[in-house]
Amino acid sequence: MPENSGAENVKDNYDTIFIENEMFDSYARRFNVFTEIIEPDPTPKHGIKHIPQKSLYADTTRFRRLTTKQKCLIAHVELEEFKNTINRAKDQLESELLQYTSVLETFNLDLKDIESRRCALKTVMRKGYCLRLGTYTAEALIQNHEKNMINMSAEIENLKMKSIILTQERRKLKALLRTRSGKSNALQEVEIQEGKILCNEALEKIAELNQKIYKLKSLAIKAQKACNACKLQLSASTEKGDRLAKETKQRIDLCALLKTTKKEAHKKVNDEMNMHAEVLNAAEIYRVPTVSDFIDSVLERKILDRKIKMQNRKLSLAKKLATITRQKRCHCFIPGFPPF
Repeated sequence: MPENSGAENVKDNYDTIFIENEMFDSYARRFNVFTEIIEPDPTPKHGIKHIPQKSLYADTTRFRRLTTKQKCLIAHVELEEFKNTINRAKDQLESELLQYTSVLETFNLDLKDIESRRCALKTVMRKGYCLRLGTYTAEALIQNHEKNMINMSAEIENLKMKSIILTQERRKLKALLRTRSGKSNALQEVEIQEGKILCNEALEKIAELNQKIYKLKSLAIKAQKACNACKLQLSASTEKGDRLAKETKQRIDLCALLKTTKKEAHKKVNDEMNMHAEVLNAAEIYRVPTVSDFIDSVLERKILDRKIKMQNRKLSLAKKLATITRQKRCHCFIPGFPPF
């Protein structure tokens, strides 16, 4: 295993060195730079003045006045910068993908929870309406649906923002590639292809994420419809339960009233039966009075009437005497009237 890894490292280094050499050669050919080394003549000719000849490829620009080593150094620095930008973009895309995978995992967990609650609601609806258990289960399911809808909408907005950021980064990379393409053909041949591949991968991932967002939106719409249907069923069941509760209360009150009326009727019947028994007993016990007893009772009645009349006369005389004495007392205290 170590020998194979060392061979692979040597092969990779050889490939990178070969590509860099090709890039430098193309760069030198583009800017007409010759890398031939001219050795000085060891036997100089005396007495002949050396007239410096102007190079055919000399130019007044600053870049043309640079040496080959400086130009290669500039190209190498630019290549390293471009590699660093591509690596940063790659790392950023990987982090974004990790975030998206975590978000999708949370969505899958939420979907499983929704499915379990939907199954629970179906079982409750199949069993029938329960005044406490059914209402509590349906309300909890509706609240969970609403929370999941809010979380889904927030996650969709975050995914939209991230997709916009990724598109902006892709545009920046495209602009950077365009600027780099004007400086080096080698970058167009190797690094730009890698950047295009990365951009295509990012676009594919963005398309997948957009499809997932669309699926999540459709799922959210279905969940909202199911939630609305559950709300309607819950409202109908609560109304029905209230109506049944009112009817049962009315029936209970009516039963209580009937019980009280029944008790009163039984009491009246018992009283009438007792009175009838008493009347029968009195009729059995009753005896017709004699003539002497009747005469005595009539005489006693007449005597009582006379006594009542006498007492009434005494009472009227006492009232008159009281009024006269009251008037006399009033005249005694009034000035101008002589006392009696």
